[in-house]
Amino acid sequence: MTSTDIANGTNQAIKLQVGSGCRVSDMATVEAGKKINIRADCNATYCEYTLRVVDNDGPPNVVLNSDDLCDYKSITIKEEAGNLKLHKVPRELVSTSSSIDISIGPAKKNRRFTWWFTK
Repeated sequence: MTSTDIANGTNQAIKLQVGSGCRVSDMATVEAGKKINIRADCNATYCEYTLRVVDNDGPPNVVLNSDDLCDYKSITIKEEAGNLKLHKVPRELVSTSSSIDISIGPAKKNRRFTWWFTK
């Protein structure tokens, strides 16, 4: 399981809905200036998360997907020029100072396999 913080950087409440296939359900309401933590299984079925302002007069919806929750440790919702924008902070990557050396030697001939094809 992976956890991702979803922060509301707007001055309005944001409703979070989750959907998979034809089903959509309310997940949470994030008040202005607050954040929630979502846990997601990166091996589970693909889901989409819709974020929308609670009052319908607000900016249009934005959509996150389950890949976003796996790839980013935090996502902040901001309002810019009348639209909702997402600021995503990626998870820490494996250090580049550690490396794996894989050596592959010459292929060995499999006599049984070659004999079968030569006949």
